Amino acid sequence: MGLAIGAFNVHVPAVGADHLQPREDLCNIKSFIRHYTVNRLRESTFHHLAEALTDFAEPSLAYEILLKRCIRIAEEKREEFENICNQLNVDENLKEVYHSIVVQIFSDAVNLGRILAFAAFSAELVVHCARQGREDRAVEVAGWGADVATQRRLDQWVREQGGW
Repeated sequence: MGLAIGAFNVHVPAVGADHLQPREDLCNIKSFIRHYTVNRLRESTFHHLAEALTDFAEPSLAYEILLKRCIRIAEEKREEFENICNQLNVDENLKEVYHSIVVQIFSDAVNLGRILAFAAFSAELVVHCARQGREDRAVEVAGWGADVATQRRLDQWVREQGGW
């Protein structure tokens, strides 16, 4: 399936003077993706699904800053993300297509912009599945984001950069 993924070429400005230090809670991308996804579900009025996915952990200052950046990317790329989601069939080979999109996102580089765009896209796909009445698939996709973060060693990349 040929999907346009130009949406993932995103530049995120450096944090600058407020650079976040490499603390253990700052390096957990899986938690960040889950937290952002829960926020998107709440924003889309899928409160019961958001509650099922929440870990009730209080977000750190780093998460709050990253959430704002992720929200900005999602707003800028919403139409592109929706176009991609609308091309997907939530009942057929969704996992394979999702993983092929992820491979394309990180094929030549890992950077903060791509990580945040990946988180934003994953959350949009979760919301898309929920809107299609497939909350079971929404929960699955939320788990795939965490799996990808592990497989792609995104937490390790963040630590190697000295933190967020």
